[in-house]
Amino acid sequence: MIKEGLIKLKNNGFFHIFSADVINKILSFVASFVVVRLISKPEYGSYSSAQNILNILILFSGLGMVSGTLQLCSEKHEDENISHDIYSYGCRVGTAFNAVMSVAIILVALFVKLPVPGENKYLAMLAAFPIINLINDLQRISFRYRLDNKGFARANVIWTVFYVTLGVIGAFIWQASGLIFGHYIGGIIAIVLTRMFLGGGFNLRKTEISQENKRALLKISTISMFNNGLSNLLYLLDIFIIGLVMTDEVVVASYKVATLIPTALNFIPAAVVTYVYPYFARNKDDKEWTKKNYNTLFKIGLAGNGALSAFLVIFAPLIIKLCFGAQYLDAVPAFRLLSISYFFVATFRTISGNLLVSQRKLTFNLIINIISGLVNIVSNYFLILHYGAIGAAITTLTITSVFGIISTIYYRKVISNIPE
Repeated sequence: MIKEGLIKLKNNGFFHIFSADVINKILSFVASFVVVRLISKPEYGSYSSAQNILNILILFSGLGMVSGTLQLCSEKHEDENISHDIYSYGCRVGTAFNAVMSVAIILVALFVKLPVPGENKYLAMLAAFPIINLINDLQRISFRYRLDNKGFARANVIWTVFYVTLGVIGAFIWQASGLIFGHYIGGIIAIVLTRMFLGGGFNLRKTEISQENKRALLKISTISMFNNGLSNLLYLLDIFIIGLVMTDEVVVASYKVATLIPTALNFIPAAVVTYVYPYFARNKDDKEWTKKNYNTLFKIGLAGNGALSAFLVIFAPLIIKLCFGAQYLDAVPAFRLLSISYFFVATFRTISGNLLVSQRKLTFNLIINIISGLVNIVSNYFLILHYGAIGAAITTLTITSVFGIISTIYYRKVISNIPE
């Protein structure tokens, strides 16, 4: 049975997705500690603060059309014309939304004085990234809803190779400014190659979709936008509030380093969700199939993520010193707490949170994410004020553990109530 299962996973493209994500994260991780060593600590802190603001905005990218088109196109997969029309409509709405976002970023960078030195300059330089990132995301979604997992994996690798490589070359030539321009060039090249050689989607052609599908797409997309945005704010708000309260680019740089490995490892549950989500969406009314496959995912995640988190906690000083240098050893306490937080994110929050969307339980996710977001902001402010950067890590660990377990309990209840 194990052999048959592995063969099925291979034929369906799971190993393509997972191996592509492994390659991508290795490249991104290597690039991150190369960049840390190429760029001075103060400049890296200024760039990280600006990048962090951009990342917060990108969480609400495209009005959530990436999530909405994936869900609705997966549900309508039997009629190719309808799914294509929905996809094109999602591309148009998402692109228009991000164009407005880019203009807003430029205005903020020009007219709002940000607390960290150099932050305004780098934010202005990053203003066009929401459009580049959205095109890339929508291209990859076109593979996912068609279950073309091999195409999706190849598109991922193309993006990472060019984005990361040219970014590092740019940093070597021109510090943080070169890193940004290298990312722009690499992203554009990747988008063009994906379109030419893999047939990646993304089109802005005028299409007509029914009012029912339009309402469903906008509802799923906007609620998913808030859900995804609020659930991914933890690390980003940490850095933002540290910069706001402490206004020290060196402290920001150290905390950013503490987050790099735990956040990078989120590719593991993300890769699993990427593969399984369309199947769970298609089988959302099949109680037996859903319960059986979710229980399998949970047990594997519990063992694997637990072992990985323990390894990071035990060997934290060695990992930080080898990867980022002795100057960042002050990041070890936060790194340990965030490594424990990774266990709860990967095992409880990521899987159940995403699969709740496949059951269209969007309101619960929205409520949970609003509450956790508010708690995160208040707790971060007071703990950072009294304990420094370590207070941000304490907040993240508390929120991920409590709300991750709540989401898992609720998802289990939902699938138990699916009619026979």
